Amino acid sequence: MKLDITTSEPQKLSADSRARPCPQAEDDDSAAKYLYELSHDVILFLDRTGKILCINPCGIQLSGYSAEELRGANIFELLLLPEDHSAVRQMLQDAVKGKARECEVRWRTSDGAIVHFAGASVPRLSSSGEFLSTLCTLRDVTEGKRAEEALRESEERYRVLVEFSPNSICVHRDGKLLYVNPAGVRLFGATDLAELVGRSVLDFIHPDSLPVVRERLRRLREGGTAPLIEERFVTLNGDVRDVEVTAIPITYENGPAAQVIIRDITERKQGEEKLRASEQVARGQVEALTYSLDVLATAPAPDKFLGQMLSTIGRLLKAQSVILWLLDEANDSLVLRAAAQGTNFAAADPAHPFIRNPLLWKKDKVLQETVFTGAPVICEDVEDDPRVSSAIREYFKSKGTKKYLTIPTLVGGRVKGFIGIRHEARPRYRPEEIELAQALAHQAMLAIQLNEFAEQSRQAAILEERNRMARDIHDTLAQGFTGVIVQLEAVEDAIACCRRKEANEHLRRASELARQSLNEARRSVHALRPQALQRGNFWEALKGIVKNTTAGTTLHTRFELRGKLRELPLVWEENLLHIGQEALTNALKYARPRNFETRLICNTKELRLELRDDGGGFKINGRHDGFGLAGMRERVEQMGGQLKVTSSRGKGTKVIVTLPYNHESVL
Repeated sequence: MKLDITTSEPQKLSADSRARPCPQAEDDDSAAKYLYELSHDVILFLDRTGKILCINPCGIQLSGYSAEELRGANIFELLLLPEDHSAVRQMLQDAVKGKARECEVRWRTSDGAIVHFAGASVPRLSSSGEFLSTLCTLRDVTEGKRAEEALRESEERYRVLVEFSPNSICVHRDGKLLYVNPAGVRLFGATDLAELVGRSVLDFIHPDSLPVVRERLRRLREGGTAPLIEERFVTLNGDVRDVEVTAIPITYENGPAAQVIIRDITERKQGEEKLRASEQVARGQVEALTYSLDVLATAPAPDKFLGQMLSTIGRLLKAQSVILWLLDEANDSLVLRAAAQGTNFAAADPAHPFIRNPLLWKKDKVLQETVFTGAPVICEDVEDDPRVSSAIREYFKSKGTKKYLTIPTLVGGRVKGFIGIRHEARPRYRPEEIELAQALAHQAMLAIQLNEFAEQSRQAAILEERNRMARDIHDTLAQGFTGVIVQLEAVEDAIACCRRKEANEHLRRASELARQSLNEARRSVHALRPQALQRGNFWEALKGIVKNTTAGTTLHTRFELRGKLRELPLVWEENLLHIGQEALTNALKYARPRNFETRLICNTKELRLELRDDGGGFKINGRHDGFGLAGMRERVEQMGGQLKVTSSRGKGTKVIVTLPYNHESVL
């Protein structure tokens, strides 16, 4: 077959022309020419050096050159990429030898674009077998190559994502591990992937989690997905970790498999547990403080009050028994002051070594350490702790006591006695529990002092001082720990949302509020001016307390000062500050408002403090913690003013304090 076709201008082929029926070919040459012209593939003839003898319209169009530029041009110089020269030369040499070839080549068009081709070449020979030219057909596969490259890039990006993911990612088929990324190798406790491939995923599941994991494997085998669940995971070295797991079915190495993403949440779980413990202790402190203040306000018999205090300590710390011992400095012996075992306030055991011999405590190094250091001392193992005296060891063993702690009771920095708290087998004492015991021991000692004052004298001045201390403690410790709880609840929300930095900030604020409350308690005992008032007037101090207590929470606060604030008597500033604190504490503890507004109005005749929240409200005459409201009224009456409290369910609460100026209040 002979084709007399040279390069020509490309013909634009419309959809209509391509769709019309082929004309009847007169012979084979005309049919071949027609196919040559209409083909969507490139057809070209090359001599043995790569010179273009002829090229069809599709080839001209794809090259971007004109027919004149292509006619006689060498394909190596005009079109082929240098990287493909060697392969095409080998193809031409094979054609000269009469061999057909398949090939992949790339062109660079006139505008610099790269076109990928897949094609074949066959030699054209004369009737006598002489080589005439090489016939090449090339199909444009650029889009396919781009898709392959995009797929490779996507696979590489996914590989890098998996390899460097902080989460553990593994692939298994029918429960047998096929692949584990580096993070997963570390989580499994392995040193390399070879230790894990082929092992069953069930080998790493804690028995508690096996039922839910088996159900997840069943769902994956059926083609379903496994939603996010929490389970317990066991590493190669036996460590138990808490993890979050999700899984989806995938195709891996040409077969069905499951991809599992595992996130280690052990630290988060431990943090949540510690947070719950801290919050429980903080709530216990507030509960105990509120309870003890209510008891103090009713002025019960001293022994009954101390018994109730010790019973509260035992209940909050789940203790066997709690005993308060005092030191008799006259003969350096111990005196049993009060004891509680559950609700039994007369739990003293005559067989106790210190009751039988009050001087025996000197041989016990645990108590010597307590008295000498003035700090709590822990005994985690009664049987093996060498500090425990033999008499106490044998007595405690007979009662089933495994561990105990001693909390010193201090007055003016001096140890006046200690509280012994006994336990059966239990976990190690947490710092929060020791802090709670210290706080309650301080209250117990404070109660002893107050009752001693009452026994020495029933004068009005002493009673007034006791009431002042009770009010101050209520307005400092109870309110301060309310702020601590608010911050701890914010920590819990932040940890649940994995906002570690925000959680740390709330913990810092909670710690600061706790320290401030402790300082205020010490100040109250010594009848000093509130620390917040030492840096400015009560308005600035109140704003600071409100902001610090609610910082980082959803409660929105607003402050407004109308008029010019005069210099006020110190007792006014202190009372107004405590009234503001009490209103905020009540709102946080009971009302759960969204907004808290503080307004101070000053004119020539009077001072007016308004405290408003939009919380749940309460019935004024209903049952509620009346000690705070009673304290407000006492403070306002002391200043010669008026107190108005309005509230109703669902409509918030408003507290208004009105103080008329008089000769004494205008300094």
